[in-house]
Amino acid sequence: MKKTVYYAEMFEPGIICSESYNMKLGSWGTVDEAKNKAISEVGGAFGFNIKHRTEDFDGDEMLTGSWVNDTKTIYVKGTVKTLSQVKDQHPNERILISNMECNKWDRVIMMPNGQAFPFEDGNELLKPETEPDHIADAGEMVDEDQKALDAERNALEDHEHGIGRNPLG
Repeated sequence: MKKTVYYAEMFEPGIICSESYNMKLGSWGTVDEAKNKAISEVGGAFGFNIKHRTEDFDGDEMLTGSWVNDTKTIYVKGTVKTLSQVKDQHPNERILISNMECNKWDRVIMMPNGQAFPFEDGNELLKPETEPDHIADAGEMVDEDQKALDAERNALEDHEHGIGRNPLG
């Protein structure tokens, strides 16, 4: 029996780039029903899109049609920013600013973990987040890690030289 089956392609943060996987949503009547099901199953994903294909069984063999995208990316978290906002609020994000200028991206969506993605016409943000006080850029994260290592090294050196020890005990 031939039927239309909806899937959500879920996008999750990865180590170097985002990871994605397809979640079967079932044979729903409309794209909106499939979207609502995906929202309820989002888990750790920051976004998803809805797509469908036909599936038909011929005996034990499943025949599948081509993927059809029903939506652009639907984000469940993040903050949408224009190029001028990124320049003003995140001047150290030189690579992001350069990518926005070179690729003619009017807007990006910035995730709480610092990742940013082009926010294209047709994309949707379900729950706009309030602007976080600060989104660390990669340089700051390295600086903070280095400060912690330096403090630990200094404490060990002080201990080895008797600095900070109680001479009576």
